[in-house]
Amino acid sequence: MRPSIAFIYVSILSVGLCAQSPTDPTEALRLYAEAETAFSKGSYEAADSLADQGILLAEQLGKNTALPRLCILKGDFLMERSKFTEALAPFTRALKTATEFYGEKDTIVATAYNYIGITYIRLGQYDQAQMHLDKSLTLRKLLYGEYHADVSQTLNNLAIIYRIRCEYARAEKCFEQALAIGKKTLPPGNPDLASYYINLGVVNRERGQYTEALSCYRKSLELALALEEPSLKAKAYNNMAVCYRELGDFAQARLYYDQSLDILRKKYGENHSDVAIILDNIGVCEAQQSNVASSLKYYEQALAIRKQIYGEKHESIAYSLQNIASLLSEQNQLPQAESYARQALQIFLEVFGENNQRTARVYTILGEIARRRGEFKAARLWLDRSSRIFSALGGAINPEWATALAALGEVAYEQKDYDSSERYLNQALATLPPEDIGHQVQYRSFLAHILFTRSKSLYSPDRLKESFRMHQQALTLMDSLRTHYRMEGSRQELQEKARLYFDKALLCAWECYEKTGERLYLDQAFRWTESSRALLLYEAIRAFDALRLGHIPMSLQQAERDLRMGISATEKKITSGQSRKADQLAFSQQQLFRLRHSYDSLLREIETHYPAYFQLRYGKNYASARETEQKLAPGTALLNYYIGDSLQLVFVSTHEGTRWYRLPAGAALGNDIFSFREALTKYQNSDALAWSLYRQLLAPADHLPEKLIIIPDDVLGYLPFDALLSEMPAPDVHPRNKAYLLRRHTLSYAFSATLWLREAPQKHSSDGLLAFAPEFSPIAYGEGTTPARDNLGALPYSRVEAEAIVQLMGGRLVTDAEASERTFDQLAPQYRMIHLSGHANVNDQDPMRSRIAFTPGTGTKGTDDFLELSEVFLLPLRADLVVLSACETGIGKLQRGEGIASLARGFAYAGARSIVTTLWQVNDAASAKIMQRFYAFLKEGLPKDEALRRARLEYLEQADAGQASPYFWAGFVPIGDMEPLPGGMGFQSRMKTFAIGLLLILALAGLLLSFTSSALLRPREG
Repeated sequence: MRPSIAFIYVSILSVGLCAQSPTDPTEALRLYAEAETAFSKGSYEAADSLADQGILLAEQLGKNTALPRLCILKGDFLMERSKFTEALAPFTRALKTATEFYGEKDTIVATAYNYIGITYIRLGQYDQAQMHLDKSLTLRKLLYGEYHADVSQTLNNLAIIYRIRCEYARAEKCFEQALAIGKKTLPPGNPDLASYYINLGVVNRERGQYTEALSCYRKSLELALALEEPSLKAKAYNNMAVCYRELGDFAQARLYYDQSLDILRKKYGENHSDVAIILDNIGVCEAQQSNVASSLKYYEQALAIRKQIYGEKHESIAYSLQNIASLLSEQNQLPQAESYARQALQIFLEVFGENNQRTARVYTILGEIARRRGEFKAARLWLDRSSRIFSALGGAINPEWATALAALGEVAYEQKDYDSSERYLNQALATLPPEDIGHQVQYRSFLAHILFTRSKSLYSPDRLKESFRMHQQALTLMDSLRTHYRMEGSRQELQEKARLYFDKALLCAWECYEKTGERLYLDQAFRWTESSRALLLYEAIRAFDALRLGHIPMSLQQAERDLRMGISATEKKITSGQSRKADQLAFSQQQLFRLRHSYDSLLREIETHYPAYFQLRYGKNYASARETEQKLAPGTALLNYYIGDSLQLVFVSTHEGTRWYRLPAGAALGNDIFSFREALTKYQNSDALAWSLYRQLLAPADHLPEKLIIIPDDVLGYLPFDALLSEMPAPDVHPRNKAYLLRRHTLSYAFSATLWLREAPQKHSSDGLLAFAPEFSPIAYGEGTTPARDNLGALPYSRVEAEAIVQLMGGRLVTDAEASERTFDQLAPQYRMIHLSGHANVNDQDPMRSRIAFTPGTGTKGTDDFLELSEVFLLPLRADLVVLSACETGIGKLQRGEGIASLARGFAYAGARSIVTTLWQVNDAASAKIMQRFYAFLKEGLPKDEALRRARLEYLEQADAGQASPYFWAGFVPIGDMEPLPGGMGFQSRMKTFAIGLLLILALAGLLLSFTSSALLRPREG
């Protein structure tokens, strides 16, 4: 960080006034002051001209105090316009003239050394930079002592060199010293302190210490807010955004970028260099989310601003061109990408020369473009040039050097030069900072893949085992990386990217097991399968448990819940269109930013002060095959599926052990499943598909017991296993007599073995049933209802279903106008069983907006009366059973590696021990019949899965040919804990039974007493 112009002027002027000068430099000093003022106002040409006039005048005076100061000012102007090589001349001249006039031990000499050091940093010549900064530091300590603002500035600049070289410990020490000195020597609230905090935060961020980084940024923000300095506040927000972006919290990052951008635009207008920086950063954020068009738009906006400010040949122009080139290369728009890269290269060569990391970075991009074209020789030439430059710059650790080496490894792999590929990847790993977990995962996984390829080509068991160990390392690092990701969307994106790594690792484990038969490979593969799925749900439930069990005060638990509710309500307001006017929308977005900022701060405070919470939330405890075996009862099997791009697996666990099979299912599996579903819902014959899917998914795992727990993966989440056929039926067989899996097995489902094994929360103290049957007739809507309700037709059997269930089980029935969202929110946490009969709507584009419809009411949340998935997460349920007897509550958008983002998943997170949900738009009348029998069997004390199976079998036996189709009965899916309801029946029924039983006991006791008395009076026989 350079000292400000004003600070230099004051410090140098004070020395000049005390010195004995042979000439009068007053006029030259006046030109100096005018030049500095012109530059501060943005009049760059005028400032440059005034500085040149001052230098000419000072030269005519001979040795004087003005000349070195004017030379420093001239060099500073050149630095601001990225003319770094040119800036060295006036800085060097300032050093020479100041030394001649004042001698070596002088403040101006120290300042000149400091500036020369900064210039060499910009030129990428770090040895030269460090040498000059060391001289500046030595002089400043000699002249001022240890504690002076100038000393802190030089320490700060030295720390920047250490940070660039990835010598993080030295960098952190220097930044901390600079900050400590600044706190003692600078007035409270000095803007330099805010900058020191930001620099210290950058070191922590690059080390992967994101909590510490954000803490530094917040301290910087506090100073900026106290100073009411918008540019400092914008800088703090921007750095916080970079931190969140690197964590993968893109939504959070975007909020902070937008805040920074809004502040800078209000202060400087649209065409300012700082505005361009934020636009560039937003472009990077969008690119990392694969939003190509949006990213390109922001890059081009930044480029246009920079061209308007600097012209065509400025370093910042090259940065924009480089970003665009990299983005277009990723999209295989190679001619355009090369054109932008070459333009960037030309500027960097002119500004920095050949041996500079910026130039090397463009060589890496050009090498990647050549690789994508299949021009491997050219690719290697470009990448070799890049690697040589990074090597010459010094420093054993350099992530950009690692990128070039990894690219060379990829080129060598595509040329089947596996030895070179392996060597380059090992070099890349050695050059990569340990803190760079993301690239560590990527490179280790690629190296494992190379080793796997070598093992196949050389038939080498040792290479295969080495590949397996490398996969273990990569996926262990992947697991640690997840801890840093906060936002669900960011963690989901990480999950999707991770699937590629899991695919390769599982294939390697399968090959190792095939060749050795060793159980350890099966066990590791089982754990990998578990860590690859339903992780967001698992982590959400762990977060919920951590708040309850992590010794968190109730006040903080309530604050956490209030903030989550506020975020959800504000997001709903924005996405539903309630904030229609521009000012309303802007207010809602500001409110959302404040709420998310407060929520993130609260979580970090909890994590810092309550270690038990952190361990409960982030500790990894995925289910193992052996734990699963131990919990399974005899006669039960758990089928754990993995559907990947390169292989499909099923693990079959029983209490006797675990087997695994590689399935014949291929790329057409998804098409088969959706064709099967379509045939069912259109009443078409689906027998061939049902039998084919059975053979693909179940036939390989022969001799299955009667009770099955299915853990579906990927597209299997859309499949009703009950409706599969274990044999192809004859053409004339009655539908009810077909060999459906329903007849042979009792099936239930789980989100993962880890969640199935999870210790269930304490059961709710309430013992009642809550049944909701909202009204959907048009007359119930009244005036002013939203268009979203237009397609919600009447459900004549919905109320009949709910009434019959309450009559059977006891409990509370809520219908008509009372059945509003607000009423449900108030009542649902109080009940042990919840039955929702009505309409639901799946939103594939935004799963969190999937929702259940209620009767329109006048609740404080608004008049839409839709309970959205994001709001379901906030319900504090302790229900033993939630039945979602509504359309498609078990389906939604398929999130790769996570599963289907369904309403059922939301209720599981909210605390429901088990859920019965639906896979399609179930028939109203058939649902009513099945649900009534389901509850009747529950009341008898049957397990939930068995109760549902019997209800459907009864329906099937009584149905005619038209209504025996699986469409009518196979849509219901039981998920979670299948234990019988406590007591088997409702509270009222059990109280009646208890009372009757008590009376019987009393009656029997009376009879026994009467009998005993009679015996005493009766004469003894014999």
